[in-house]
Amino acid sequence: MQTSDLDRTGVLDEAYERLHRTGPEFDGYLANHGPMASEELVQLGLGEHVHHWLDGYTGKLEARPRGSSRIAPEGFADALGDPHRFGDWLDFFEIQVTESDWRDVLAEWWPRLLPGSLASANHRLIRGGHAVRAPTGVQAPPRVAERGPALGRSGHR
Repeated sequence: MQTSDLDRTGVLDEAYERLHRTGPEFDGYLANHGPMASEELVQLGLGEHVHHWLDGYTGKLEARPRGSSRIAPEGFADALGDPHRFGDWLDFFEIQVTESDWRDVLAEWWPRLLPGSLASANHRLIRGGHAVRAPTGVQAPPRVAERGPALGRSGHR
């Protein structure tokens, strides 16, 4: 299947919807590779394997962490690197990419978050890259929503 075929069948969007309720990390800060692997399978023309792979993988994942307090754009530095604010970062960027064009959000926030991106084996950069690379011709809500956690993970540590 080519990417254009997957845009019609929605495999990537379905995968993102399945993974949206899972956390970006599990079992002591291991990276959730679900969104990245799903996008890569789609890019390789192997979209028919995505759901089978997810069936075996999602049982290992933890629930998405909940936010406890809102992060204000002007006071974001206080929340950087605080593991207790992980859910707050996910909520913050989910709102940002929903209310604004994701490209503008990326341009504004990436330089602010890049200095801390080398922690966690660069998965922040990798997940962000996959989210941005996902076929952009279709701005389906699941694709836009995936860009929020990709950025939200960057504020964590």
